[in-house]
Amino acid sequence: MDKLISVIVPVYKVEKYLSRCIDSIIAQTYKNLEILLIDDGSPDNSGRICDDYARKDHRIRVFHKPNGGVSSARNLGLKEAKGEYIGFVDSDDYIAPQMYEVLFNNLVNNNADLSVCGYKKEIDKGIFEPYYNKRLNCVFLRNEMLKNLLSNKYYTCSCWNVLFKKYLLSDLFFDEKRKHNEDLLFLYEVMKKCNNLFFTSDAYYYYCTNEGSASLSSFSDSTMDIVYISEYILGDIKANIPELYRFEKKEYMRNNIMCMQLAVPSGYDNKTNLKLIQRNIRKNLFSYLFSSAALGYKYSAVLISISLKLYKLLKP
Repeated sequence: MDKLISVIVPVYKVEKYLSRCIDSIIAQTYKNLEILLIDDGSPDNSGRICDDYARKDHRIRVFHKPNGGVSSARNLGLKEAKGEYIGFVDSDDYIAPQMYEVLFNNLVNNNADLSVCGYKKEIDKGIFEPYYNKRLNCVFLRNEMLKNLLSNKYYTCSCWNVLFKKYLLSDLFFDEKRKHNEDLLFLYEVMKKCNNLFFTSDAYYYYCTNEGSASLSSFSDSTMDIVYISEYILGDIKANIPELYRFEKKEYMRNNIMCMQLAVPSGYDNKTNLKLIQRNIRKNLFSYLFSSAALGYKYSAVLISISLKLYKLLKP
């Protein structure tokens, strides 16, 4: 008999899209699933919709909790999951019918610790483009899978197109204090424990840009999580995986520059946080200029290092 896969779905204020998501999971060609719907204190009819589905399909279990954010909802799902394998789906997205069958077969047939598939992002209403549009099926060993994660090369720092072996997550949870890049931190900690990952670029996950979806288009204090998590990963790599330190230092700089690129157009004015980003970039500027980073990022790094006012005037 096929092994049980637990699919964890955090649910909050998605009544317009929730049925589409749940229907896509119910329709999976891999049938031995349990579907954990975590109602995170949703103020609309989402919780009621979850209960209705649980009455129709015995594989569905619903948990209602006070609002605590997506990480707390996922953590509850991890505590309650009974499967040997774990997957995550966001409740305003949906998945192709064969996604978990493909992820599971790729995991087992390649003796991999993680299985990842490609995804398509909605660029306009009902129009999707693949994140990685070349055909690729391959195994990545630990350091290579980490480099791909940190640079978003073939896959991004998202948990929803990944199938995990549950034992790898036995002592790991999402950081509930973080509102941005919590997936990156979680995946980084998981991948450190893995030997290999199987990746197929075939896209089975549909990432939808719905009204109310989380976005980095406006910068706030919580967006600084990107900087803090990058700082942690850089220090951890320096201590434990030094062969990746130079590589991650470049990605650390990119994340700081990206934050400044988001903060300035949005009118963000927390001078303490802006100065922190500037100090981080100044401290690593020399080595960054001699790295393989794109010229546009190097140009931004120089302007930010000289003066924030100059950067606002001459930013690319």
